[in-house]
Amino acid sequence: MISPVGTPPAGGDLDLRRTTHHLLRQITDLLENRRFNVPVARTMQLATAARRSDPADPATREAAEVLAVVMSLFTRTRPKKCGPAWATHRAWRSRAGP
Repeated sequence: MISPVGTPPAGGDLDLRRTTHHLLRQITDLLENRRFNVPVARTMQLATAARRSDPADPATREAAEVLAVVMSLFTRTRPKKCGPAWATHRAWRSRAGP
């Protein structure tokens, strides 16, 4: 069972909350300094910490929500927004095979 939406994370695992906020601060600082490889590694550290925690813990929900936001910074936008680049990629993939 997972913690319900809106549950305050303050009652959750303190170590996980510290890890979440520490890594989020590092990710923010690194992105502001245009260092893009290390934030991905820090995101994976956060994912590992969240995966090892109790799913019912409100701190796990907080970590998962932070992960969702951070991961959205590194994932592609919708193909419709990519325009010609996406069309070129699709054409290349159709010739290259799966």
